Amino acid sequence: MRKSFLLSFLLSLILAPVATGQSSQFPKCSQTEILMMMTSLLDIDSARGATLDDLIENGRSQLDRRESKFALLPLCAAAIGAQRQEFMLEGDLVGYNALRFAGLPDDANPYVIHGRIDERRLAELSVGLMGEDSEEEGSPEAGGVARCSREENQILDQLVRDFQSTRRNTAVGQDREGWIDSLDNMLAWREDKMLQLPQCAQAIELGFLLNRLATDSATLYAFNYAGIAEEDNPYAASVAEALRSLGSWRDGLRLTRPEYEGAKVLTLGQGSELPACSSAEIAAAHGVVIGQVMDVVMSAQVVDTQADLIAYSDAHISLRDGALARLPLCQEIFEIAWLSRQILGDIISRFALDMYGYGGARNPISSQAAEKFESIESWLKTTEEYLAGIERTSGPGADARELAVCSDEEVIFVVGYLLPDYRSFLDAAYSLETFADLFQLFDQSFAFRDRIWRELPRCQQVLEIGMLMRQIAADWVALMSVEASEPPLERNPYVLELQRDMRLITEMRQSLLARAEEADNALPGGKTYYVTANTYANIRACASTSCDIVATAQNGEALTVIDDSKDWYEIRLEDGESAFIAGFLMSKDPPGN
Repeated sequence: MRKSFLLSFLLSLILAPVATGQSSQFPKCSQTEILMMMTSLLDIDSARGATLDDLIENGRSQLDRRESKFALLPLCAAAIGAQRQEFMLEGDLVGYNALRFAGLPDDANPYVIHGRIDERRLAELSVGLMGEDSEEEGSPEAGGVARCSREENQILDQLVRDFQSTRRNTAVGQDREGWIDSLDNMLAWREDKMLQLPQCAQAIELGFLLNRLATDSATLYAFNYAGIAEEDNPYAASVAEALRSLGSWRDGLRLTRPEYEGAKVLTLGQGSELPACSSAEIAAAHGVVIGQVMDVVMSAQVVDTQADLIAYSDAHISLRDGALARLPLCQEIFEIAWLSRQILGDIISRFALDMYGYGGARNPISSQAAEKFESIESWLKTTEEYLAGIERTSGPGADARELAVCSDEEVIFVVGYLLPDYRSFLDAAYSLETFADLFQLFDQSFAFRDRIWRELPRCQQVLEIGMLMRQIAADWVALMSVEASEPPLERNPYVLELQRDMRLITEMRQSLLARAEEADNALPGGKTYYVTANTYANIRACASTSCDIVATAQNGEALTVIDDSKDWYEIRLEDGESAFIAGFLMSKDPPGN
């Protein structure tokens, strides 16, 4: 590829309008950073090599350049997208030259067939950079890179599984035709799947890793086709190392965003982290729900005085602390018990606000309560059909059933992620000043409860504290809804409940912190600190603000510190590499404690 052609082409297009792709969630690049990427594109080397030794050396040089370029990558939209394309093109040029050296004609060359070896590719990429909407000065550092949501992490995890499946199913043969088929399959996977990467923090590293694996695997097959022995093939070691990193990355994803979905309302017996219930227990739970929970829920429809509010609240708390508390912790019953507690609390808020003029669309509880009510009705219907079609068995009693013991990672997750969210909810609850603030608290309560349901590990040491956090988030909404009456009620039943539960959480938290600290001490040369920055903190390659940003960490995120003796703490990243973060942005306790 001729650099002079590329340079003149770029200069002619500096002011050309550019069609933009999907909107980016990454921050915009500064003009300086776009120029940096333009310079990097001009450095692409397309040397073909006259001998096998030349091919091997070109491959090693390409791998070295790529690693150094990724370390300097600005965390901004145009730079991330451009570098992914650049890495593909550089690797593909090496692979193409290997096949060309081995005598494969272009009409049979997968790189040409997939349109990867074409000056237009690089030109189009450069045009996109020049037309990027950029910042005048500075860096996207101020905006940060958002962590991936749970849904985005599921996409990333699926991409990992897709790659592993594709690689296992790639028909690698010992003959030349087999290598070409394998190469073609890998390029096809990359073209399809790399476009699915979300634009969030964890996707930056994974994007590089999957790009590296797909591109290097293809080049590895091209070198095999050219007759280069595996011990001389630099891409063999690169692929092996990247595969190890991929496994570590996926383990880290499960720690930072667990995949606990819980049972589905309409499906009985689906596997989960909790042990299975016996049919007799399911029948007993069905009786509690239809005979007690539904009776209390329906009684709320006649609430129209302060005395009715008190009577309903007492019935709610009595049922929750009585029959519902005695339901076993097993998979088919856990969700209905959770739903029952949810609707019992939200119903009182709904009717309390209706009483005081916030009915219909103005009532933020209505849609939530309706959804949960429908879910309970679905569970009851499905349970009836299930029980009608089987012979009931007693199975193990609740006392004999053993819950899974939480792993260290699960305990650390609850301490480092869910407990800080709980503290944030309490801070918002204590700072209420207006009725509008109350409606915001409702939204925060719903979001927090939903997160606990999705992500709470179903294991011994954390289930109780997680269910208490959910109950506090619900009871605070109920408390404030009842307090909305004028004049205020003299006896609000939720006050004592909240005081008791918050005291219990304080005691449990100390036990979990001790367990988490023991887990930290068991790690060689590391202990856990938590990010206390208001939003996020930059992680740098060395101990200075002038050093490159290699990652970002969000408020409350747990990091492994291996040296806290200086102003900049040295930390260990998930890939085993060390980096640095300002010590004043770290604490041994999660934020808010």
